[in-house]
Amino acid sequence: MKTEHFLDLVLGQQGNYCVFAANAAADRRKQKFYTSASHVLAAAQQFDNNGYDAYYSLACLTEAGSRKADNVHTLKSFFLDLDCGEGDNKFPTQVDAVRRLKDFCKQHRLPRPTLVNSGSGIHVYWILDAPVYKDDWLTTALRLKKLCAASDFPVDPAVTADISRVLRVPDTH
Repeated sequence: MKTEHFLDLVLGQQGNYCVFAANAAADRRKQKFYTSASHVLAAAQQFDNNGYDAYYSLACLTEAGSRKADNVHTLKSFFLDLDCGEGDNKFPTQVDAVRRLKDFCKQHRLPRPTLVNSGSGIHVYWILDAPVYKDDWLTTALRLKKLCAASDFPVDPAVTADISRVLRVPDTH
């Protein structure tokens, strides 16, 4: 799937969206706001070309200028972050993470998610047909987070129910 099509699906067609960029070497961070998935992608690619790590907010924001939780209007997906490598709460490899995710989805009768290689892990998305308001989203996201914990499925617990979360833009470094 092309990145722009993916962003159209996961963000929706209209709203205020945020791109967050970080350059650790220069200790610089930037946050900019756009009104379409195509603008989000163009900005992320420009940041990526200029040596920044590019991330995007999964939320449609009420107003440009802030991606804080109280400014979130809707979201169009539920998501998990599966960290891979050595350490606690990590899968040994991406292959192991995908294998365990398939078992988790089958066990709990969850639909097949969309997967994105995040570099050292896997981002998991359940893309919705229509946006949901933040309160409804949060209720379900908290249930998903609890389900992962109860199932001993080692997701990054900070991500699953974070309504103002940013994740790496696919096809960026």
